[in-house]
Amino acid sequence: MAGHVTLGGSVIDWHGLACSGPLQPQFGYTGPAGLQAAATSLLNALDPAFYAGVRHSRTTDIDQATRVSGHQAWEIEFTMDYPNGTSQGLTWATELGAVVVVDRGPTEHPAVFYVSVPATLGVPNVDVLIDSLTISSAQ
Repeated sequence: MAGHVTLGGSVIDWHGLACSGPLQPQFGYTGPAGLQAAATSLLNALDPAFYAGVRHSRTTDIDQATRVSGHQAWEIEFTMDYPNGTSQGLTWATELGAVVVVDRGPTEHPAVFYVSVPATLGVPNVDVLIDSLTISSAQ
């Protein structure tokens, strides 16, 4: 099941998004004590980058310390609400997303996981993806 969104006159099939990689330096990571600040900064950057095309509001559902493969991490889960989604070309009214930033030690950049899933695809998928996270060893 996919959702559809109309942006710039084009209809786009939206299936959700899940991606990972290293946290970039512009997010000012300072070590494990800065996990929450880095996760918040990343989420604040993702909002206008990925959601600016559709009127929305964001609420935070979870904002907590966690662990991934024994490493300190910070998780923020959020809900995007699209109050007039249908008139904006959406086939869903809400979308659940999350950002997880994981400290990988003093010699590695922190890892980032970002996921966003329209409600039409089943929001439990976000927790399934977060629960499956592991840190692979550096090569």
